[in-house]
Amino acid sequence: IDFPPAYQNWEATDPMDLFGAPTLKAESNPK
Repeated sequence: IDFPPAYQNWEATDPMDLFGAPTLKAESNPK
């Protein structure tokens, strides 16, 4: 799971916000 770029700046993002943040599900085995 990855977070959108807006949530990747840990200094500007409140960790509690990550619980409600949208996540990007990257395929671990792309076909």
